[in-house]
Amino acid sequence: MEGNVRILCDVDVEGNTAGCIIAMIDGSKPFGDAALEFVHAAKYRPAMLDGVPIAEPAHIFNIRFALADDLPVQRGILLRMGWPPCAALGSHPNDPAALENCGRAIDSSTTLPLVKGAAYDVRAQAFVKQMHFDLAADDYTKAIGSGAFTPETFRQRGLSYLAMKRYSQARADFDAALQGIPGNFAVLQSRSEADLGLGDFTAARRDLSAAIQLAPDDPALYIRRAAASGALGNPSQALIDLNEALRINPTEVQALADRCSLLQKMARTAEGTADCAKAEALDPKHKVIWPTA
Repeated sequence: MEGNVRILCDVDVEGNTAGCIIAMIDGSKPFGDAALEFVHAAKYRPAMLDGVPIAEPAHIFNIRFALADDLPVQRGILLRMGWPPCAALGSHPNDPAALENCGRAIDSSTTLPLVKGAAYDVRAQAFVKQMHFDLAADDYTKAIGSGAFTPETFRQRGLSYLAMKRYSQARADFDAALQGIPGNFAVLQSRSEADLGLGDFTAARRDLSAAIQLAPDDPALYIRRAAASGALGNPSQALIDLNEALRINPTEVQALADRCSLLQKMARTAEGTADCAKAEALDPKHKVIWPTA
C-alpha cells in the first residue's frame, strides 16, 4: 500500500526544518505521521541567494513511500541518531557499506534500544529484498528481543516465515500482529495463506471472509476462498466465489482455470470447456487442465 504526503516546513540556513505541517495526505493517517517523523529527522540543502544560504519559509516537500516497505519512521530514527548509511539501506539493499553501518549500529554498546530495533528492521528488509528470508527472520527476532518492535515487526517476520513455508511460525506471528492491529487487511490476507499451507481450510475461509469485508472488490480473495471451500468438500460455495471473482474481473485467468476444473468435477463439461478455452486464449502460457469427455 503506497501513500503520498505533502508537507510544508520552514528550512533554516543550516538545512534544519521547523514548523512542519501536513498540507495533503493521499492515504491513511500513519502515512502523515511517518512523513513528519522523516522530515523532522532529515537535513536539507538550504536555498541559495548570490552564493549565500538563506532561510526558506513554507518549503514544499512531497514524500512518497510504502508504509511497510520503506520504513520511513525507522529511517528517520537512524538519520537523527547519526547512522545515515544504515538509513539508506532500504533503497540500496546490496550496499556493503550500508550493511556494515547497520551492523555497527546494532553491535555498539551505546546504541539505544529504539535505534537498535530500527537498524534490525532496516537490515531485515534488505535481506528480504535479497531473498535471504532466514537472515531476515533472524533480524526481526532480534528486533523483538531488543524491545523495539511494533505489530508490523511480527507481520514482517511472519511474511519471511511464509516465504520459507514455515507455516506454523508464520501464523503465530500473524496472530501476534493482529493483537496489536485487529482486523488489519494485510495481516488477515497473509494469515489465510498460512492457514492454507497448514491445511486449516476452515480458518482460511474465516480469515478470507474477514478480508473480503474490507476489500470486497479483490478477485484474488474470492479465488483463495473458493480453494478453501473446495478443500472442505463444498463445491457449490466454491463456485459462488469463483463466479464473484469473474463478475469483478471477467478476464481473471486463474478464476477461469479454477472454475473450469471445478465444473469438470461437477460433470458440467461443456461449461468447463468454455472456461478453459477462454483462460488459454487470455494466457497461452497458463497451465489449463481441460475437461475430458
